Amino acid sequence: MVRRSVGSKRFHHKSRNGCGQCKRRHIKCDLRPPVCSNCWKRDEACDYQLRDVDSFTQSSLDTKQSMDSSGANGISTSHSRAAFGEHLYFGMPIYPKASLTSKTQPFCRLHGPSSEDGLSAILMDHYLVRTSLEFAPAADSDSNWNQHVAYASASYPFLRHALLAISGLHACRTDVVNAELYYHAACFHAVKASALFRSTVTDLNVENWVPVAEFIITSVFFNFDVSFVSQRFGDPSSSLSPASIVRILRGPQSLKSQMDPLVFSHPRANNLQKRILQHRSPTDQESMTAISRLEGACHAETTTSGSLVLQSTAQSLRQWAQFVSCQPKMWVHFFSWPAGVSEEYIEMLESGCGLASVIFVYWCAVMSRAPKLYYLIGTMGTLAHLAIKDLDGEFSELLEWPLKELQTNGGISFE
Repeated sequence: MVRRSVGSKRFHHKSRNGCGQCKRRHIKCDLRPPVCSNCWKRDEACDYQLRDVDSFTQSSLDTKQSMDSSGANGISTSHSRAAFGEHLYFGMPIYPKASLTSKTQPFCRLHGPSSEDGLSAILMDHYLVRTSLEFAPAADSDSNWNQHVAYASASYPFLRHALLAISGLHACRTDVVNAELYYHAACFHAVKASALFRSTVTDLNVENWVPVAEFIITSVFFNFDVSFVSQRFGDPSSSLSPASIVRILRGPQSLKSQMDPLVFSHPRANNLQKRILQHRSPTDQESMTAISRLEGACHAETTTSGSLVLQSTAQSLRQWAQFVSCQPKMWVHFFSWPAGVSEEYIEMLESGCGLASVIFVYWCAVMSRAPKLYYLIGTMGTLAHLAIKDLDGEFSELLEWPLKELQTNGGISFE
């Protein structure tokens, strides 16, 4: 018998159920989903979560076919999203507590024990391989974002369901044949994430603030994305308007006072501030001139009720445009202006106030310069259309610059 020499590496040969990386190294895999400890330590992509995906896929497709044949697929998606609340926020403490009520149970039964595990595996696979790589702006991307969020989700179920929710919406774009199945699954996991977050997170502390922050970012962009995706499926509970989008992007503001002390006391806080400064670039003077012209028009308006609100909102838009150098690159850039506007402005936007709508279109124009993330493509043009569709020719001169920007950056015609 060949004896192992002293000091040589002792290989582990029983890793048939482990991830591919552990198998190749002949080391024991701890089978910890979604990323095993060995891959986490080496900062490598772990494929443990991808085992048996083919069988899971077939199981899920069989479930979809049985749903279609039984007519169960006709259940209104409003049931699955009933717990979102009026503005679709899931996970923001200032909104009504979400729960899996009796209204959501018919939908939950569609994804019972026989199919949920398989479909969840497919969605986590999709998240790890596709969604996570296309979700964050490059300026916010961390080499570990994909693995860190997935790793944290193993300890925080509300985060895991939130990841499955955004993965489901993303899969709607990449798999047209099964898009409706993924849409329903995304809504299901969003409701689950909301219920789990509200029932388990009672305060923010040094232990949980990072996964909570990751959850908030994920939840905000789920609500943003689902506002558009739901239109494809004729969801009667869907609501898309300029005001609803501003409210969604204001979500992180609700936890700002609690989150800021934890963020800025973190060892990497200086890195975050440096990154924000690093992505400043020379301001586009043509854009700033156009925005200043809009601000002047708002100051000249004294007859409209709420003229002071319009003036302060236009001023905040100019300050925001300077802050982002007229080219939003980071999540903090996306949130900043909506977080700073008043509820009075949102109500004016909701009521169809002309100048309020024009201000919003200017924000859309600057946002159209943001990175072409999958959930932003085409959205600013759609929102601008909604904002100006009922405006008369009074604002045509003011709208020249933002509409030109939207056409240039999004390839959208406003004729």
